Amino acid sequence: MSLIGQESPEGALPSLYAAAADVASGEFYGPAHLFHMNGPPVEVRLPRRASDIATARGLWDASERLTGVHFELEAPGKACTTSSSPALSPKPA
Repeated sequence: MSLIGQESPEGALPSLYAAAADVASGEFYGPAHLFHMNGPPVEVRLPRRASDIATARGLWDASERLTGVHFELEAPGKACTTSSSPALSPKPA
């Protein structure tokens, strides 16, 4: 075990836990110890910047530009219920 960080299998645990455990939707899970850098998965507070709309838009725009893929998305807050939804269909840039 590393003092700072984790090996890949342990690093994947928070994502697996959030996806498979009986936990509340919309919660954020990460490592329990040392500034959330290692340890078992626990619910942690979402960093303020992670919910900043301007930061999200900048990351999304950069991702589309760098990958050359543009996604037509539903309006924020509209849930997508199927994988065949047009909201998930990539469009060429």
